[in-house]
Amino acid sequence: MSLFKKMTDPTPGGGKTGDGPDPIGAGPDPREQVRSAMAARKDAPGAGGKIVDATALIMGGVAASGTIDSIRRAAQEINLQDTFDVELTVVPAEGESFTARVIQPVAEQYVGVAVAGQSVKVKFDPEDTSLVWIDWAGSAHR
Repeated sequence: MSLFKKMTDPTPGGGKTGDGPDPIGAGPDPREQVRSAMAARKDAPGAGGKIVDATALIMGGVAASGTIDSIRRAAQEINLQDTFDVELTVVPAEGESFTARVIQPVAEQYVGVAVAGQSVKVKFDPEDTSLVWIDWAGSAHR
């Protein structure tokens, strides 16, 4: 047995056969926990808004501006952050404005931006305008 073991080796003995998994390193993948929690909450009863996968919208969504029409704290948390049920009017650079309702986590430092009447930066999916992501950080630093 060596003094050091590889960080990727799940066994406590550093790779000896027959060793059980390391109880400290073994456990569910945190990314999968978040994905499954979001999927379970997406269609939860009483959830007026829609929880969206922000990654696709951040990378490929259409940038627009928006105004928060109404906002309230949602019952759930995502990654230990409070979530808000937000109804907003989205105004794209081209095309007609539309209303969307989403549930999105808001980091503590941006909660001050999460108020009715606030102008925000958003990205949306032009194929499905119910998929909207609010850029809280970008909206706070306008």
